[in-house]
Amino acid sequence: MKKLNAASLVLLALPMLCAADNPNWGLAERRALKAFQDNKLAQLQQEIVTAAGTNVELQIDWDNIALVGDADRYNDDDYWVNIFFVPTTNALRSLTSDEMGKQAVASKLKKIVFTYNEDTAPLSNYTEGIIFDDGTLTINFRPYANVADTDERAKAIVSTLEPKL
Repeated sequence: MKKLNAASLVLLALPMLCAADNPNWGLAERRALKAFQDNKLAQLQQEIVTAAGTNVELQIDWDNIALVGDADRYNDDDYWVNIFFVPTTNALRSLTSDEMGKQAVASKLKKIVFTYNEDTAPLSNYTEGIIFDDGTLTINFRPYANVADTDERAKAIVSTLEPKL
């Protein structure tokens, strides 16, 4: 596996940092999001890349996953970390547990998108919130919901990816 150096990690993070400019956010949301990006994001991103065994692009739809009024929760692991990052990392570790899985993920998975759409995000049937198409894995979950379902989310990611790898 090619390991990311600091410059590569910064380049991957730039689009995410610049894309976060929701006009509905107040100062509290912008500060809380910046704190998350500054203090947690790089490590979480590196864990996903390590689990994938390849330099997969991570695109985070901050405008939709950083819900207005929830700024005090953004840095709580149950808000984004256990909803998006941990299940994705665990699913990728499961898929890349052998050489065949590592090769399949490296050849097919190019980008991961974290988003939230209130109209289409599932309440509990997590496979309904996951799409894998043309190398892009899109995960549509509601932040800070059913926080104990980390394993169920990971299983849903595996069950969506595995048949297409």
